[in-house]
This record gives sequence, C-alpha cells and structure tokens, in this order.
Amino acid sequence: MSGLDVVCERIHFRHDPKWTARLGSPDSGQLLCTACVVEMMEDSAISVVRKKHALCCFKSVMTRFPAEVAELLLQDSRVCVHFIGTLLVLVQLLVELKSDQLLHCVLEECEKKVRYY
Repeated sequence: MSGLDVVCERIHFRHDPKWTARLGSPDSGQLLCTACVVEMMEDSAISVVRKKHALCCFKSVMTRFPAEVAELLLQDSRVCVHFIGTLLVLVQLLVELKSDQLLHCVLEECEKKVRYY
C-alpha cells in the first residue's frame, strides 16, 4: 500500500478488477480496492498499525468520494454486509476495552454521520 492508496499489494492480485476504482484524477487519483480493505481487516498476519492506516485512508476516500465508494460496495450486498460486520467487530473490541471515552467517541461519530445523511 502506498501513499493514500487503499490497496494491499500482497493480496490485491487475487481480486476481481470490479472491486477497484481510481477516484479523483485519472492520472493521480487514489486507488481503492474494497476487496483489499475487507480482506486486510480479517487477516491476522497484517499488523494492527497497517490495518489502522488502511481504515484511515478508506475513511478519507469515503469522505471525499462517498457515491463512488458506495457504488463499489453495493455491487454485491453480501460483501457490503460482510464488511459492515467486520467493522462491528472493531466496535465490539472497543466495548471489551471498557473505555467509556473511546466508546463515546465512536458513538458520537456515528451520530454525526447519521445526522449528516
């Protein structure tokens, strides 16, 4: 993964091109592979730091290009549901950490997003 691209070179070659899009400028836009994001979150061989970086980049891309990212994810509802389930596991981890501060931060962000849409 380089720069703000959201692609894991080690696993990307296995993914159907339909899950990948260049967002922004055709020459210098960000490359996003939703299959890479989903697979990275589940791969125990990928470090937490790398996963965090991928999620931060994914958030950035989703903020800047929400319609395009939604289009990629909605190609297959099973993949979308699976991805959401994976993210909910991260929320469950927050609950296990028993940190009210972290949990409130996540809930506030969710509430902001729900109000926005």
